[in-house]
Amino acid sequence: MKVSIVIPAYDEEDYIEKTLNAVFKQTDHTFEVIVVDNASTDATREVLHRYKEKYHGLKLKILSKNRKGTQWARE
Repeated sequence: MKVSIVIPAYDEEDYIEKTLNAVFKQTDHTFEVIVVDNASTDATREVLHRYKEKYHGLKLKILSKNRKGTQWARE
């Protein structure tokens, strides 16, 4: 069974890396992580892309949308 962890993000530059580290610390890696960036105005997207490049073997997807709201991220 595959589990998807969806993390909505808006201006989370200071917290997103800590959040991802906590998720990927898990011993069971049969999951994917989807971060939905809701048009952040800080460096959230840059942090996400750096993290994805650095840990390219991890199952991390980044979706970026312009101001769709947190409800959109959860659908």
